[in-house]
Amino acid sequence: MKAPDGSAGEIIQKNCEGLKVLIVDERSLIGCTTLGWMEFMCRCAVQKGINDSHSWGGLPVVIFLGDDVQLPPVLDTPVYKANSKSPAGMHGALVWKEFKDAVLLKTVVRQAEDQTYFKNVLGALREYKLTQDHATWLQKFQWGDLLKSHGQSFIDDMDENSLFVFPTHNEEWLHNKTKILKANERNPIAKVDAISHGLHAKGVSSENAKGLLPTVYICIGCKVMLTTNLNVKFGLFNGSTGTVVEIIYP
Repeated sequence: MKAPDGSAGEIIQKNCEGLKVLIVDERSLIGCTTLGWMEFMCRCAVQKGINDSHSWGGLPVVIFLGDDVQLPPVLDTPVYKANSKSPAGMHGALVWKEFKDAVLLKTVVRQAEDQTYFKNVLGALREYKLTQDHATWLQKFQWGDLLKSHGQSFIDDMDENSLFVFPTHNEEWLHNKTKILKANERNPIAKVDAISHGLHAKGVSSENAKGLLPTVYICIGCKVMLTTNLNVKFGLFNGSTGTVVEIIYP
């Protein structure tokens, strides 16, 4: 593992100026390699690296929050199954063993009190303890059952305002295409082609380009999520969302 030098080293040290506490959410997604680099970079950056011989650069408080039953790391080795062969992965496995204290939270606060059964179903799902009664209850929320119980206006409102999740990219595109054509009736759709670098970049599928599409269609009113840190100082960081309010068409 090599410490960043030059401008990269200066940037990471500047970003860590005044850092006293590190709180990391969704820890189930943090694998050995990621954890190893996180700790190593703190050694290099916190207080400009003067405590590089101390864990986490001498930070007095490092807290990881999350649920181990949720999503596992992607393209990384889980910290509870440390079999990584990379230096960063092996370092991360050692870092994880340094944590000695854990606090278990038993009260679920995400669902309201009137959603007790929903809360029980979610708890059963995460522990692979779903019963036939749970499955029957969940089936009440299929489109056909919702139409019978709530009527067409409810279905139309769901179709217009709800977030949809699909098992394949093709189904996702078919749904988005209908929304794009409908939005185009009100405001012209802007077609944004990706800027490709390299001989084979244009021919690469989105699956091999980490989900990046060769062409993106946007319109006024559409919601956008950033997938990279553009300008953290102004809130333009990975995961931040916003709504397109204006488009300057070429």
